[in-house]
Amino acid sequence: MQDALRPFPIVSDIRAARASESQRKRGVIAWVCCLLDGWFQLDGLCVRRTRDGRYVVSFPGHLDWKDVKRTTFRPVTREAHQAIERPILDNLRRRGFLT
Repeated sequence: MQDALRPFPIVSDIRAARASESQRKRGVIAWVCCLLDGWFQLDGLCVRRTRDGRYVVSFPGHLDWKDVKRTTFRPVTREAHQAIERPILDNLRRRGFLT
């Protein structure tokens, strides 16, 4: 019998490295690694500040042979994205990465 799904994933063991000065000029604040539900390590998450001042988390990817961005992993819904993004941004605020 399958366990009922939780309404949100557990994000833990959040580690971050500050972006370089040249990256910060382009809006990149930090690079993040974390655990998702204790089963998966998410690495290469990018924390950016948007032009309107919001902080967002973007997920890693690469350009394919047609220059189309292909994400390595990504949340499939807005709610899933927010469930991962919220604890990361809260953690970085507490640690002084975000103002």
